[in-house]
Amino acid sequence: MRKDLLLSMSQGLNRVTAKLEELGLVILKDENGKYVTRGNRNIKINGENIKPILAEAVKAQKNVKVINHVNITDYITEQDKVTGAYGFDVNEKIAYIFSAKAVLCATGGAAGLYRPNNPGFSRHKMWYPPFNTGAGYAMGILAGAEMTTFEMRFIALRCKIDTIAPTGTIAQGVGAKQINSLGEVYETKYGITTEERVYGTVAENQEGRGPCYLHTEGIKEEQGKDLLKAYLNMAPSQTLKWIESGKEPNEQDVEIEGTEPYIVGGHTAKRLLDRRCEKNHIKRTLCSRRCRRRMPAEICDRSTGRRRDRGGDDSKGSEAGRGRSAVRRTGFKGTVRKAGTGSRSGI
Repeated sequence: MRKDLLLSMSQGLNRVTAKLEELGLVILKDENGKYVTRGNRNIKINGENIKPILAEAVKAQKNVKVINHVNITDYITEQDKVTGAYGFDVNEKIAYIFSAKAVLCATGGAAGLYRPNNPGFSRHKMWYPPFNTGAGYAMGILAGAEMTTFEMRFIALRCKIDTIAPTGTIAQGVGAKQINSLGEVYETKYGITTEERVYGTVAENQEGRGPCYLHTEGIKEEQGKDLLKAYLNMAPSQTLKWIESGKEPNEQDVEIEGTEPYIVGGHTAKRLLDRRCEKNHIKRTLCSRRCRRRMPAEICDRSTGRRRDRGGDDSKGSEAGRGRSAVRRTGFKGTVRKAGTGSRSGI
């Protein structure tokens, strides 16, 4: 684990938290004005408000132009550097060519690669958004970037029985222990970090001591009421499940299980690597024509004979002209617009 990165993130955490609060995020505080904690490393917030608050803050910036409803399909590369991106309006026949000194990709991970591990009513549900298709990764691969640590998967520990609701609010909020079908507390055997909680649950099921639960039976009635309110705001299906059963959270345990795997950068350090910054990269079979993008032969356009020009360094003419030509070659019949000539563009 990179402790220097953890230190860097920790040093900026208070500053970011204060900024979000300044923008309007309500954070619960005690009578002394200090943040109310949940466990030993969390504070209580209304997380669902963060996105709209940040969106409003962005729109309020004088030097920022927001273009919505555009599906980004490819990076524009010149001399092994990303200089922009191509996109298409999902509502109108408009193609966009974005140019920038720096391009920030925040398209999320890849969900839907594995069948959801949920029964009954929730067999179609997944924890991460289905819109996280891995498109950002694909664009990086096609532009010649190298993927790293993709052998890792994120498996979330969630409430089972049709809800797929988060478990941290129960485990940390009311201190519920993880128990198996024999009533044994098994978290003491495996540990209570995020990965240990999930691993222990999977191991107990594999060894025949499942199903596993968060032991909420016997917690205070007030704590049970708090859980009903918390999940009504965060995962309503869990609150509805309690109500439908006719029992409060303090009258029954909550069954838990791991979800299907996800590829997610934030949880498992997935990233697209600029090959110029990595000296000890894994050797692989590259395009026989040694194209500058250094792509694997099996997906390289030039190796396979497919001409899918992305405005690379071998294109001639102006940047705008190259971009328009590349868009036209896809067969697109609508309007082509050029945008994003500032210092940064975000996807």
